[in-house]
Amino acid sequence: MRWNWQKDDWPRFRYEFAVIRDRESQFVFRAGQFQGVLKHVGSADQSALTIELLGQEAFNNAEIEGEMLDRDSLQSSLLRQFGLKSPDKKCRRRNRDGRTHGGSLSLLREAPFRRSPI
Repeated sequence: MRWNWQKDDWPRFRYEFAVIRDRESQFVFRAGQFQGVLKHVGSADQSALTIELLGQEAFNNAEIEGEMLDRDSLQSSLLRQFGLKSPDKKCRRRNRDGRTHGGSLSLLREAPFRRSPI
């Protein structure tokens, strides 16, 4: 499978809504469930759920890119970025070449609040 940016018509993104309709409905339903749960738990549990959700998203994104993340380090970094825990570990991302790099956690934290393209 080619990445979107590798396709001949990039950056004119096109899709067929009928193909993704069911997945979109599932997503919207589950997002509503998550919002409902958040309304019925305390702020500490809300933070824990948010950190868990963002952590899983970062882990999945890294896996797609062929990178390896340490779950404990990732959780620690997310907690630190949200001001929920004092820094004790740094999140280390390693790609297939063994180089380390970072930045996706900031993107995950800030993306929902951006009003312009990333």
